[in-house]
Amino acid sequence: MIIGLFGYNHYIENKNAESLSKQKATPEETKPAEKKNNIIAIGDQFVNGNINFTNTLATEANANVTQFGGISDTSTDVAIRAMAINVYVNKITIPTSINPIPITLYNEQGRIIDALHGTSNNFNNVSISGITGKLFYNSDEKRLYFARDAAGEQVEIKKLTQVLGKEVNFNPEDAYVFFVGQNDPYYKGSIFKTINNINAIVKKYNITKYVVVSLTSKRHYEIVDDMNDVLKEEYKNHYLDFRSYLLTNGLKDVGIQPTKQDTTDIAQHKIPTSLLNQDLFTGNKLFNDLLAKQINDKMKSLGYLK
Repeated sequence: MIIGLFGYNHYIENKNAESLSKQKATPEETKPAEKKNNIIAIGDQFVNGNINFTNTLATEANANVTQFGGISDTSTDVAIRAMAINVYVNKITIPTSINPIPITLYNEQGRIIDALHGTSNNFNNVSISGITGKLFYNSDEKRLYFARDAAGEQVEIKKLTQVLGKEVNFNPEDAYVFFVGQNDPYYKGSIFKTINNINAIVKKYNITKYVVVSLTSKRHYEIVDDMNDVLKEEYKNHYLDFRSYLLTNGLKDVGIQPTKQDTTDIAQHKIPTSLLNQDLFTGNKLFNDLLAKQINDKMKSLGYLK
């Protein structure tokens, strides 16, 4: 009897093991994908050029980085592209054909705006009085042109009529970095126009999480430090003093022994040549990697990044 029970128990154990082996294996639980930060980088060639900080920033900040603006853009251009500044045309006739016509841009008070000499990811395709077409600048003639997309009825415009671009999807929950003003024409008090253009974008899209990067080039603006003082006073904790950082710690943090030219540059309060491209204006890869890290650290300190 004992032997029989032992055999029976052994039989039951084998059956249970067989049953378990036939059960479908439970797949391992998959972890949800880590949510990335969203950063919109707004600016000129420092943002949209062939060498820029955006790829490094995406890695540093674990972020999706979207670029906005154009290589040769002024702060006015950027604000227009963001549809934070309205522009208008007046006293023009859009012909039935798709032939380009010269146009002049005005603000809402009817004053001429000299803008949009370059191209960007917005405000090239526009609509005027319901007619869609393309804006482009003829550098030889120094004129802005509009060409409708398709032939149609002639339209005569006799009063200020807004030029409409594509709607911009700036989410106030995202983080923003402004690197604009490097191409703004200098005149007394011009930095206040730069500030007005940045503020127009901030206000229109209710942006609260943003960083404004200092101007950098004394070769371009002799009074760059005075201009940056104005930016610092305006933006306070939103302001990133990247220029001062480059002059004091830039070369050390990338492990470069200063050349004779670098030493001369720093003595003259100019960005070291070793951090610049041949134009001595735009930053090279080292410059942009440092900028990405500085933006990342600043945004983390402000609590913008997850």
